[in-house]
Amino acid sequence: MRKAKKYIQFVIPLLCSLHSLAQKDSTQALFSHPPKVLTIHYSYLQWEGGYNGFLFNSTYIDGVGLDFIGVVFNDEVNIAFGFDQGGRNGGRVTQAFTSRILQSYSDFYLKIEPMLFPENIINLATPLKIGTGSLTYSDTSSAASNYRRHRNRPISFPFVEPGLITYVNIFPKVSIGLGLSYRIALATSSAAPAGDYSNFTFSALLRLELFTRNLRKIAAGNNNYAAPPPERFQ
Repeated sequence: MRKAKKYIQFVIPLLCSLHSLAQKDSTQALFSHPPKVLTIHYSYLQWEGGYNGFLFNSTYIDGVGLDFIGVVFNDEVNIAFGFDQGGRNGGRVTQAFTSRILQSYSDFYLKIEPMLFPENIINLATPLKIGTGSLTYSDTSSAASNYRRHRNRPISFPFVEPGLITYVNIFPKVSIGLGLSYRIALATSSAAPAGDYSNFTFSALLRLELFTRNLRKIAAGNNNYAAPPPERFQ
């Protein structure tokens, strides 16, 4: 038994050594051409804003959406912070038998937006918003007597919102787009109807590239980051 054990202890290291020698050429080939590491570089700033229409259950609310500022990397991914805001028009409430009416919606978000073929006249963007939304209702149970709105405390919830936007480049730095996204509530409560948490948003947007011509040309000439060649600006 001891002889067999010694034999095994001798054979296993020998086999490992032979295997290492056999893989020597493959190992050298691997390290002589190491895999390329993805370089993330700044491209330009981007501003985006426009009309948003929010659907809640059977209620449609007009509003706006605005990116505070977006930073585009590698000419194809936009990362931005922004907000959406929508609400009903003012006026007296005359529904004597309606107790609650959805009054407004707002949210703040982080947006990660891959852009497909942004240099083409017609191009696409697939934004993903991650944020916190807030619903506000009006209690109109006493509207028949005093016509006053009693605003309830806002109901907040986290959400993710994937979407698809089609853009048309009408000028080198200006694009207009139409989009559709779907708001997915990550947490809900019984304080609001289920259909008021998750639903569609329709968008009509204006997109601007914010950078100076001179800085772009200098970057292209110095190869500090991937940028269009200087001939593009002539």
